[in-house]
Amino acid sequence: MIHWHRLAAEEALVMARHLPMLKALQAWNSRLGWEGVNVIARNLTKMEMLSIYRNEEVVLSASAVGILPSIKQLDASSGCLR
Repeated sequence: MIHWHRLAAEEALVMARHLPMLKALQAWNSRLGWEGVNVIARNLTKMEMLSIYRNEEVVLSASAVGILPSIKQLDASSGCLR
């Protein structure tokens, strides 16, 4: 499991290239946007647990996570819900 607090699209791509078998990622309150979520969904197909809440743009691409065949736990929200 990796805990990441500064994960933008570029970092997500580097992580996906170097850790293709990653199964769990927590990236709360980071710079993760819709591009980063798409990179994760398309490249980290072994992902089982993904916590990406409190990221402003996550809701724009949360549906991309649906292509992950092994996902068992997903925590995703913008954190701005009132």
